Amino acid sequence: MRRVALAIVLLAVAMPCYGASSQAASFKTVMSGKKLPLSVPIKSLDSKWRRMTLGGGGGGDLAAVYGAMFGGGGGTYYTTGDTVAIGSEAYLVAYTVSRKPMDFMSIIRSSGQPPKPEQMTAETKLGLSLINVRMIGVLSDIRPFNLQEELTAYAESYAESAQTDSLSNLKNLALAVVMYATDYSDTLPDLTEVEAAKKVLNEYVKDESVFYDPDTGQPYVPNAALSGKPTADIADPARAVVFYEANPADDGTRGAAFVDGHAARLDQGRWEEVKKDSGIP
Repeated sequence: MRRVALAIVLLAVAMPCYGASSQAASFKTVMSGKKLPLSVPIKSLDSKWRRMTLGGGGGGDLAAVYGAMFGGGGGTYYTTGDTVAIGSEAYLVAYTVSRKPMDFMSIIRSSGQPPKPEQMTAETKLGLSLINVRMIGVLSDIRPFNLQEELTAYAESYAESAQTDSLSNLKNLALAVVMYATDYSDTLPDLTEVEAAKKVLNEYVKDESVFYDPDTGQPYVPNAALSGKPTADIADPARAVVFYEANPADDGTRGAAFVDGHAARLDQGRWEEVKKDSGIP
């Protein structure tokens, strides 16, 4: 048993009576998966594991290698406090959510936005991430692992992220409508149906995925009541909806894009008001 100064001090403070062992290994042995599992399902973790957030300083060369290979990265890691020595360096053995390899061409086509991570389930795979103790930076939010709490927290974070992404899409659609109207004598585009709107607005948004809710995959609904309408005939562009989410989110809010170029999430009461003002059935 060997103590590794910084990691063990930090872990011992947050994990009373929780030891950490250090084992010697070669890089080749670790890479083979014979010494340590390269991935584990999150459901296999138990109360001996700890959840922690890693910030600042990075994880060193091996952490970067494993991050690239297994989709690590992110700030949340899971560990039992064990360490492994490779050469003269000591590494904290941790696992983090595995992600699919990035398709960089797809990212370029989607205006540089990385793909949205999949929702976490009990079957979600965690990839091995060796964190260089000498460069460990700051460990925070160290607490006992609880699967249900983890899944609930991730679901809430995922839902919040999905709403943010959807609002970004709607903002892009709102601006596309403004640009179209500027180019076509202050007249709104064809909003009779999704395909018609896509046909005339594609050159302004550059990416067809903007027309779809990233969480549900449903297309945003264009407001047919405003199709081809002169902007001068719209009394209050800030209250006139041009696109909106087909269904409200779990929290009851609904995203909408407006003629003046802004987008917002509306609670049910506010939605009913602008829905009426916009001529939406």
